[in-house]
Amino acid sequence: MNHSADFRLTGERRLFKKLSNLNFEIIIDIGANKGDWAEMVLSEAPLSKVYAFEPQKSEFDKLVKLSKNYENRLFPYNLALGDVESNIEMHIHDTSSELSYIDNKLNQLPLLTGKSSTSESIKMTLFDTFIESNEDKFNVINFIKIDTEGYEYEVLLGSIKTLSKYKPDFIQIEMNWHALFRNNSLLKISMQLSTYRCFQILPFGDVLYEIDPRDPVRNFYQLSIFLFIHKDVTLQNF
Repeated sequence: MNHSADFRLTGERRLFKKLSNLNFEIIIDIGANKGDWAEMVLSEAPLSKVYAFEPQKSEFDKLVKLSKNYENRLFPYNLALGDVESNIEMHIHDTSSELSYIDNKLNQLPLLTGKSSTSESIKMTLFDTFIESNEDKFNVINFIKIDTEGYEYEVLLGSIKTLSKYKPDFIQIEMNWHALFRNNSLLKISMQLSTYRCFQILPFGDVLYEIDPRDPVRNFYQLSIFLFIHKDVTLQNF
C-alpha cells in the first residue's frame, strides 16, 4: 500500500527521477484532477509534453490555470475517457474532488457513502476516438497514467487501437477499493495488457517490484500504484 498525496511517499517522484534519462516526448495523464501529478512530471521530465484529461469542471479550471505556467508543454482537455461515446453523470464528492466517481455502484463504498450530494453532466469519449481526431499531435506516446476512481479498465477498453499502434513503454494504473465494487481486479487489467510486465511502484528500497497479477495475494483491494512495462523495454538501475 502506498496511500499518500505526496509523490515522494508513493514512489512516483523517485520513479520519474529514474526514468528522466529516457527523455519522454509525450506523456498522457488520464484523470488529471487539478494537475498535481502533471506538474510533478513536468518538473522531473523537462523535455516532455503532458496531455491531461479531467472531466470535473472545477478541477479542469484549475488544470487550465496551471497550464499557463507550462506553455506548449501542458495541454488540458475537459473530457472523461472510457469505453463509450456519451454524456454521463459524474457524482461529485462533497469535500474531495479526487473521490468523485462515475459508476453509481460506488456509493456502496463506505468511503463514499452519503458523500456525493451533487452530480455533473460530463462528456465521455474513447481515447481511440480522441487520438484519431488529433493524430497529427502524436508521433509517439511514451507513458500513460490512468487514475479514474475505478474506471481504469474501461479506459483501457477504449484505448485498444491506440495501445496497439503506439505501444507505449509504460502504463501506470492506480488500483483502489473501487475495484471490489466494480468487479475489477489487477488480473483483469493485466489481461488487457498481455504484452506488458507488471510492477508495483514502491516508496522505499527498489523503486519497482515485479509481481504476478495471477497471484490472488496481489489482487488486494487497497490503494496501490502499478506500472506496466512493455516487454520490449530493457530495465536498468531499478
